[in-house]
Amino acid sequence: PLRLKRIPFVATSICAFSSLIIVFIGYSIASSSHTIAHFPENIGFLIFISLLLCLPIKDFKDEEGDRADLVWTLPVLLGAQKARLVVGASIFFSYILSVALLHEQLLFFHALFCGIASFFVLTATKRSGDTARDFLFGAQNVPLFIFIILLYYCGALLTFLRL
Repeated sequence: PLRLKRIPFVATSICAFSSLIIVFIGYSIASSSHTIAHFPENIGFLIFISLLLCLPIKDFKDEEGDRADLVWTLPVLLGAQKARLVVGASIFFSYILSVALLHEQLLFFHALFCGIASFFVLTATKRSGDTARDFLFGAQNVPLFIFIILLYYCGALLTFLRL
């Protein structure tokens, strides 16, 4: 079988592009012309780049199996801790990139706050015997916390763009 995940960033690019197509389909259904002709290019670019940078977060839970199957994901190539730093920095960058691409300077402090919070949630390391920290930053809760931070940022984005 063709395993695109074996080639670094190919599977992530395909996932990002397919997610962008879903956004395009939703836009075309909601628009009066039923096309994506008036879809803002900067928002499409932002969605694609943000997904491309942030989707490697899904590879952390499969690191051991990917290593055994010779699947070259970011955690396998760099190691778990360095990959967390790279993905955390990518998430931070995607928040800051949104300010630049949307030309909304008032979002900068919200993007900075959300980017830093996402970075620290993703890169928090477990200490032995610290059950509160295990609960808050356990592997199963990291995507939930990042999703909550993203919801806050989307609310700020909608407020400033008056959508």
